[in-house]
Amino acid sequence: RVGGQGWAGTQTASDGSYSFTLQPGTWSVRVERSNSFGCPAADWIFLDAEVVVDFANTTATETQTANFTVRKATAVITGTIKKKDGTAVTNGNINANSQSADGRNRWSNAQIMSNGTYTLYTIGGTYDLNVWTNDQRLFTRNQKVAVNDNQTVTANFVMGEKLASIKGTVSDKAGRPLPDIQLNGNLDCGPQGCSAWSNTTTAADGTFTMAGTAGRWNINVDNGRSQRYVYDGPQQD
Repeated sequence: RVGGQGWAGTQTASDGSYSFTLQPGTWSVRVERSNSFGCPAADWIFLDAEVVVDFANTTATETQTANFTVRKATAVITGTIKKKDGTAVTNGNINANSQSADGRNRWSNAQIMSNGTYTLYTIGGTYDLNVWTNDQRLFTRNQKVAVNDNQTVTANFVMGEKLASIKGTVSDKAGRPLPDIQLNGNLDCGPQGCSAWSNTTTAADGTFTMAGTAGRWNINVDNGRSQRYVYDGPQQD
């Protein structure tokens, strides 16, 4: 939903048709491939701009049509994602991002399979690859990969384990410890970027421990999950 809270989604039927119900307001509609684990990798990519639809704030039922065309993938990026001991990383995704000459973002993602392999279907271009896994102990640096149409290239990742800890206390201005405050952290990896993040929640006494690794980390309060409080101090590194 544009300019407000709210989202909706659905899946296409076997004939490519779809429908879903929206509230009054302005909505931005786009096509995305399914991120569900076990879903086959899509061999297409959506490159067009999002479609904006408006619904009047009335009680009348209104229907609008938005059709989309996807493009057959013409390039493939494949590889493995493993830990330093050689075991496979599972239960995650790999994402590829690129920007075309006209400023539009190209985005593709794929699941990490149970054997640690992945296959990204896209079109020719240069992509920034990053890995996401729900195992907060693991991290790896991003990779920049160039691939041409009708070509398959390989990009393998080795993920390290966070062996350091970031500890502290969250309190209000009166010095009272604050429990149940969500904190997010990410490693400053410079222009290359990396997949190194952590989050945690403060204990009853306001203390927290967050997994980390060597380097400079940016720590912030998740205002979306800690809406009772707002941090207005300097950035914590």
